[in-house]
Amino acid sequence: DLTTLTPGAKLLMLSVLAGFSVIVLGPVAQVPIPFVGWVALSPSMGMALGAFWLLAIVNVVNFMDGLNGLIGTAVVLVVVNMGLMMGGEIGWLVLAVEAGIIGF
Repeated sequence: DLTTLTPGAKLLMLSVLAGFSVIVLGPVAQVPIPFVGWVALSPSMGMALGAFWLLAIVNVVNFMDGLNGLIGTAVVLVVVNMGLMMGGEIGWLVLAVEAGIIGF
């Protein structure tokens, strides 16, 4: 951290980055609703939900990072499962992410 940002400035910056990420990756098309099934979302609702989800995950990871390495274990478990589900050529990328997290 080269400079200190106010919480409002951090939230604004993360919101802009989450919005840009959703524009690049595309909106969430469907969400599972218990006892209903998969529900289709409009593109604008999908973009809003995707940006909110990214912003929430970033803040949860930031919070857990202060809990003595708890986030490292959680992220390694998520990345291992992601690698098992995706398989194929993504395996090397997953292995690199796992090595970086374990080294952290």
